[in-house]
Amino acid sequence: MKLPENLYRHLVLIFITAAACRLGPLLVLGPQSEPDTSSYMEVSATLARTGSFSDTDLITGKPAPYAYRMPLFHVLIAGLMKVFGPDAARSLAVSDLLMSVLTVFCVVLFFWFFSTPRVALAAGYLSALNPNAVFNGVLLLTDSLFALVTMLMLLAGLWALKRRTGSAFFLWGVSIGLCSMVRPVMKYFWVVPLALAFTPYFTTAVKEKARIALLSALGVAVLLIPWAVRNQREAGFFGLELNQGVNTLWSTRDLVIPSTPEEYRADPRLSQVRDIVAAGPGPLEAEANIRKTMGLSLPETSAAMTRIGVETVLRNPGAASLRFLRNLVNITTSPNSVMELAGRLGGKGPAYFRDIRSALRTRDWPAIAVNLVPRLVLFLIVWILAPLGALLLWRGAGPEGKLELLLPLSLIFYTLSLTSLVAGYDRYRLPLDPLLFGFAAAWLLGKAGPRRTAP
Repeated sequence: MKLPENLYRHLVLIFITAAACRLGPLLVLGPQSEPDTSSYMEVSATLARTGSFSDTDLITGKPAPYAYRMPLFHVLIAGLMKVFGPDAARSLAVSDLLMSVLTVFCVVLFFWFFSTPRVALAAGYLSALNPNAVFNGVLLLTDSLFALVTMLMLLAGLWALKRRTGSAFFLWGVSIGLCSMVRPVMKYFWVVPLALAFTPYFTTAVKEKARIALLSALGVAVLLIPWAVRNQREAGFFGLELNQGVNTLWSTRDLVIPSTPEEYRADPRLSQVRDIVAAGPGPLEAEANIRKTMGLSLPETSAAMTRIGVETVLRNPGAASLRFLRNLVNITTSPNSVMELAGRLGGKGPAYFRDIRSALRTRDWPAIAVNLVPRLVLFLIVWILAPLGALLLWRGAGPEGKLELLLPLSLIFYTLSLTSLVAGYDRYRLPLDPLLFGFAAAWLLGKAGPRRTAP
């Protein structure tokens, strides 16, 4: 297949574009924080100082084993603190910038082997300019790290589907576990290698399918099981994290209704938890109130709130489905990164631009433009161009190509399905943006043609 002219020039331009787009805001604004940043920093400082995952319990005021979020981002920050000193904000921002730039090159590599060089370069340029990645490149949160490990996981998965060996599938599983150690949303993705191995496109003996599928699951378990065992031993629960209770109720807290006398007779403790959640202004406040008034441990509180969250969805399937649909629309079309960048670079600070309804009501034209234009562009890419590009690639692919195409499609479907159950942030779309850009590029270029195998 003929390579694009000036290939190396394109690669250099992609690197310069990606680096400049992220370095500019960092130089102007400096490292940018969000409410969760301080918690990450405090736990990481303790880890760097003592070598243990622990934190001061906000309710008891005593040190306690930390298991509220996954550990890998804390490990990164603690390592930076060891090397550059306790004030890790700037070194973390530079690390986020470097990881964001490296992610762009992983995007080029993925589509180079997955589609055509022209599509790969187009996906690289679009990813380099992506405002979502630019903003998160200077934000002191997990997003840049998660986007990078997700792209590495996709490359590992593509390699496994091409090689079809036990070792390749095991490493794919390890990469899924690595993603889960950054964010727990990926903890169920181990099902995807199993499912792909048993599709008709994976032409091998059933015994071999089962062997490599189990090896991929073992690769996931190598990282996640030790962390779950540690949590059982030190924090009193067998699982990955304790933020699940808050997340389960994030979009549906207002649908929780007080307990009935019958419910109190059946389970007084769960009923009291339900009443506190129903009365509270939000799940975070409810979590604190439950622990203060009932004296429950954090694992007990998380488990009870998770149960209430599932119960609420089952009792209100229509209303909950509408919330999840709203979250899905927000994840795929949210212009928050553009609004945040514009507000902060303009010296107005975060959350300066109002939501679209308020802006339309008051005819705030700058807010309307900053909100509406990116939203329309995203709608065009996510809901029109990307599906058309995926369809074009599918029609031009053979059995092996269709199998490999199911990998990025499964990640898009999986991520949107799970994250829409929680909330609607464009941060959740960040790992998917490169895939959506690549599929859109395949359609716009119009010459993606049949898939090819890697040289």
